[in-house]
Amino acid sequence: MSSSRKIAPVLLAGATVLAAFGTQAVRPIVSSASSPRAASITCDEKNPPTSAVPMATLMYCAKKEGEVHGFGYDPTWAHEIGLYQAMQKNYGVKFVGQAEALWTSAQELGGFLNQQDNPQGDIAEVGLKWGPIGATAGAYAVYRHSHWNDIPANLRAADGTWSCGYYGVIGLEINTDKVKVIPQHWNDLLKPIYRGLVAVDDPRGANQGVQTVLAVNYALGGSLSNLDPGIKYFAQLKKSGNFIGVRPLPGPIASGNAAISFRWSYNAIADIARYHGNPHIKVVVPSEGTAGGPYCEVINKLAPHPYAARLAEEWLMSDEGQTNWATGYTYPLVKGAKIPAGVTKALPPLPSKVAIYSDANALVAATSSLSQRWNTEVLSQ
Repeated sequence: MSSSRKIAPVLLAGATVLAAFGTQAVRPIVSSASSPRAASITCDEKNPPTSAVPMATLMYCAKKEGEVHGFGYDPTWAHEIGLYQAMQKNYGVKFVGQAEALWTSAQELGGFLNQQDNPQGDIAEVGLKWGPIGATAGAYAVYRHSHWNDIPANLRAADGTWSCGYYGVIGLEINTDKVKVIPQHWNDLLKPIYRGLVAVDDPRGANQGVQTVLAVNYALGGSLSNLDPGIKYFAQLKKSGNFIGVRPLPGPIASGNAAISFRWSYNAIADIARYHGNPHIKVVVPSEGTAGGPYCEVINKLAPHPYAARLAEEWLMSDEGQTNWATGYTYPLVKGAKIPAGVTKALPPLPSKVAIYSDANALVAATSSLSQRWNTEVLSQ
């Protein structure tokens, strides 16, 4: 990805993003007309394919491998339980990943790099900035899946090592059993009534944390080249005693330990139904603006199950996979994906101002500065 891409945020409205999604019948992942006979299939695990091959090949070789191990695929996140279920039901391949389901993007890449003598992970889902970081480190395999050209060029790697499948926006998930006065604006969280209630993911390793800071920074007038508004805000939040050292995850949210959480809107909205009113959840996306962030799929260069890894990517980018993510209230990114009308209507409306920072290299530069300043200017408060 060229570092000369425009750094300024792209402002999107929900209608713009969803215009590509129709209501036609779901298309197959790849045409069965090109399927070879099993007897002619060769599964070369030392030299797996670098671009799309007939689905019969992937299915045959993946089934022989038996499983695919994913890092960062939380079943409660963006309805990714569907990936676990579909791999077993559709292809007879077990999806393994519960132990690493809550890993941050940094931990997922670290897993690929630190397990080279005995690789465990096959695929991972990372925030956009971790695409070029992992590619530069040589951690990812090259694989241009069959929907590669249907993904915006700035959301897939020129070298074929990563591509993004969906995005969401940052909002507030509020446990209203614990919080009676609902904040409506980012600056509301600085008020004394929210002392010890606000959870923020760590931007030094978690993509949700990065996008949280960028969301507030953008809403308060900042940009990738000017992080001052966001840094100042979170320093004030820390100094006020409102910012607590708890990750915004389902357990702390439900218990009230993280009664107000900066969180991806799709996960926050899904929690409303998941908790069935125990606790009661309200989702607020402040109208002054927020940021959206894509998540990208990568394959371990040393994947122990390389064909199953490629099969999982094909499913995630297929109509079925895109519908699965949309069912979890995300905005899918594969152009022309046929999302059922009922699912499209269920997607949450976007605020009028959403910054989608789609230049991965610019994100890397900005968040490197953010990590340094987070230590010295925020956590020191």
